[in-house]
Amino acid sequence: MGKERPDIMMFLIPTTLGESIMFNYNESVSNELINPYMKTPGFAVLIFLLHPRGTGTVRLRNTDPFDSPILDTNHLTNKQDEDDLLAGIRMFEELISTEVMKSLGADLSINEASFCSHHQFRSDDFWRCMIRHIAHNFYHSTSTCKMGIKGDPTAVVDLDLRVQGIKNLRVCDASVFPSVTSANTNAPVMAIAEKFADMLKKERKTFT
Repeated sequence: MGKERPDIMMFLIPTTLGESIMFNYNESVSNELINPYMKTPGFAVLIFLLHPRGTGTVRLRNTDPFDSPILDTNHLTNKQDEDDLLAGIRMFEELISTEVMKSLGADLSINEASFCSHHQFRSDDFWRCMIRHIAHNFYHSTSTCKMGIKGDPTAVVDLDLRVQGIKNLRVCDASVFPSVTSANTNAPVMAIAEKFADMLKKERKTFT
């Protein structure tokens, strides 16, 4: 209540999570929370933190351009991020307690993991423990190559998507977002691509 934009998204999928390799959980977590239910009819809910406050880094590993960079996501380094995920879990608990969900046989008890059993099941401490064990980054990563005005020391590209300080190099993807957008990124990425296409067309007309 009182927030200017949503900070949590619930994503219900009409299947259990299936292959644990998708989430890269260690064997003990997979054996307890995923593998036993791979062929069980049901649904799963993913609770997304839309605007994480923790700031990660992308650094060069060395001078070899073909070596992978060093990525540090810094997930959950800001306590408010954990608090927001906990609030999302509490919202889902309210949903799962409705008569419609009960009629479907929806049950949270399969989340009673042994690795968090030193906390009372469904207590704040229990869910925080679960967040620390199973929260992960998803596939809508953005904002590693910020777009900004000329003179902004934090900007990598300018408003025409040119990499500042390097000639004839531009970036046109989700990395140029100045901040993480709410929900899925496909629409704003298409907007960036359309903007870039229009700029290129105008520049071509200028040279012809």
